[in-house]
Amino acid sequence: MVSRSGVPLNSVHSPLYADYEWGRAGGAADHLASTDRAALVQAMDEVKRALEIAEQIPFRFLVQTPGVAQ
Repeated sequence: MVSRSGVPLNSVHSPLYADYEWGRAGGAADHLASTDRAALVQAMDEVKRALEIAEQIPFRFLVQTPGVAQ
């Protein structure tokens, strides 16, 4: 799988946090295993955004962590 630039992308890591600072900016961690519906919906939205990268740069694998301990 190669992008238009010719650079292959084998995998993408789906985000653990909604912010760019690993939660240091106050963003809560995304938990796909959450029992809270609002948190689960937010986590699924982040996964969808990561998958949208494939429309521009195809990749083979999406690495997804279910969540982090709190």
